[in-house]
Amino acid sequence: MTDGIRHSKLTTDPSITNLGDDVAASEISRPSCWRWVMLGILSLDICVSYLPYYWFVPILRQAMQVYGVLEGSLNTFCVMYALAYVPAAFVMGHTVEWLGCHRTFVLGMGLTVVGCHVRCGPFSVDHQDMHSPPGAMQNFMWLLAGQALCAMGQPFLVNSTSQMGVEWFPPKERPTAALVSNLMHFIGSSLSFMLPPLVVDDQSDPIVAGGQVARLLRLHFVIAMVSFVVTLLFSRPAPLKKLSSSIGATSTSCTTNLVGELRGIMTCCDFWLVNGYFAMFTALCHAFDAVEGSLLDHAGYSPSISAWSGVACCVASVLITLLEARMMEDASSYRLALKGSSLAMIVSLLGAWLCLHFKLPNWAFVAAIGVMGLTVPAWGCSIEFGSEVCFPARETTVSAVLEAFANLAAIAGIILTQYLIDIGLGVGVFVLLAGIAFVGGCLVFCMSSRLKRTEAERTQDIETATRNCLEDGGGMELVKVVKHFGEQVGDRTAMDEAKHVSF
Repeated sequence: MTDGIRHSKLTTDPSITNLGDDVAASEISRPSCWRWVMLGILSLDICVSYLPYYWFVPILRQAMQVYGVLEGSLNTFCVMYALAYVPAAFVMGHTVEWLGCHRTFVLGMGLTVVGCHVRCGPFSVDHQDMHSPPGAMQNFMWLLAGQALCAMGQPFLVNSTSQMGVEWFPPKERPTAALVSNLMHFIGSSLSFMLPPLVVDDQSDPIVAGGQVARLLRLHFVIAMVSFVVTLLFSRPAPLKKLSSSIGATSTSCTTNLVGELRGIMTCCDFWLVNGYFAMFTALCHAFDAVEGSLLDHAGYSPSISAWSGVACCVASVLITLLEARMMEDASSYRLALKGSSLAMIVSLLGAWLCLHFKLPNWAFVAAIGVMGLTVPAWGCSIEFGSEVCFPARETTVSAVLEAFANLAAIAGIILTQYLIDIGLGVGVFVLLAGIAFVGGCLVFCMSSRLKRTEAERTQDIETATRNCLEDGGGMELVKVVKHFGEQVGDRTAMDEAKHVSF
């Protein structure tokens, strides 16, 4: 069996079975050690792309004061990120596959750097310029334009997760790679909460606050530039890219038409179940993150507490990822991970409601939100499970479509949640969000257990082992190899075929 880097789609091109080059075949069967460097680069880039996302939440009062806007206007920054994923669904699958991970990383971080630079704008710390209506609005518009560029860059990085697994990692390592890269969504968003209070003090002087906010935006730009340079210096194209492309060219012939590919995805029942779960999960995460500072402020707490809840989420997300990496062996573990994530989300939201409703100490709220960090597996497992049930659709296309629906739900969630806060529902919003998490968890129990991509890859491995033994002329050796492989994967058909060949 060849346990190497190969495209997850199947191929029947006879030219692939007669490569005739032992060196090339050896390179294909040996995963590149640089794959871990590429995983590290993607992880760094995703974290940095999140820094401009929720920067205003822990410093809500200062941001409103500096720019002269209301909470709803600041939530526009989060809405723009969610909105950027919607058109990306129709082009990102082809774009990421065509560019490859190396150029996709560079492009995504390039847009982030430019966006962070524009966000700085002609920021003035002069009190008259800053807080006269023209000056405040001018700086806010520069910030809005830069935020849009940062939002455009993030889909390139987020939608590269599955493609990087296909390009760099053998099938057995892809769940681990997906867990690590998708952990960065939580770590990145946590850093977005943790960094602002370290730069912007909780004080009321508008001049001082303006200067500190300007310093925070410049810091974002410097960090983005460093990440961009690291990506340029250490990112590499996938090994044997031309050979991999030739293998993938035939295997994706049935899905080269985007319309046909989308039609196949939309007719899959399991896709809609996964999509519903992922849309609810994403909407809950985005809505809570966007309005956490507002909820704390309305409940009489300081919005800066959200920085500590970010730390708690970050710690919990790292711990659960380490546990999942050790326990998750293959794609059959995805459903269990989704169930556990739903339970953690419900417990976290109800715990947060109890803390704010009964005016418990700050540390209790931080601990309750920290439980939300245990939902990390839901992100990666939803996308990977979607790729499994929608096979032979490409991973990048499935990921992009899931992201599009999820971020449409996130936009609605942010707007609706802020509206409910404004009309006086207050901390009761947590109970509503917990109810949505419960409905999403129920969808997991309706999903089938069939994993089409895994089944196809096992079939291909059996056929490869059979063909190699036949070419070597070993009849009895063929029986042993195929029977041994069938016992490993639990495939009775392979074992029966082995017995048939022995006669």
